[in-house]
Amino acid sequence: MRIIHSETTPPISLEAHAVRAHWCTSALGDYESETGRVELALGPEDAAIVAGDVYETDPAVKMSLQPLCVKEEYRRRGAATRIMSALTHVAVKANVDILAVSAESEHTLRILHRLFGDERMNYIDEVPDGRGGFKPAPWSLSTEAAIRDLESYPTIREKEAHPICLDIDLRGLDPAAFEPALVANPHLIPDFSLPEPFC
Repeated sequence: MRIIHSETTPPISLEAHAVRAHWCTSALGDYESETGRVELALGPEDAAIVAGDVYETDPAVKMSLQPLCVKEEYRRRGAATRIMSALTHVAVKANVDILAVSAESEHTLRILHRLFGDERMNYIDEVPDGRGGFKPAPWSLSTEAAIRDLESYPTIREKEAHPICLDIDLRGLDPAAFEPALVANPHLIPDFSLPEPFC
């Protein structure tokens, strides 16, 4: 009898796994304005991970997105969208105003568009002008236009050197519209809401 071994193993389902989050509130890095960091993971063996560093700036509180990593065997299964949705949920609950992103791929831009739509995505960097130079990105740049500009970089090295930078406006979003994260230390989630002015 001949036994045939499959070289591919059935993928592990991520649907049964919650996105886990952990807040670190001690000062990090070299910036006095940095007030904390949230780290998120999804699935077995941390199939997808992402982190956001929070900075209190004037006049807004910003969360700077750190590189999102999804293990190869879990790609194209919604892991990146779920973990970004959970990061947004945690950020909105903490009253973060702006999510700052440096996107190096079309996939990242499409995930952000799915979650926020073009109206909340404000492009803040220079983009190629089609003649070998750069021009300021207009605030009304669409996701499709940003993808075309990103594709104009001929190499991955150039994409990494010149990512598409954008600020995503989180103000007024309902956290219930995003996937909740299972926060390991919810008592440490800061409230970055500005104090009410005196009348």
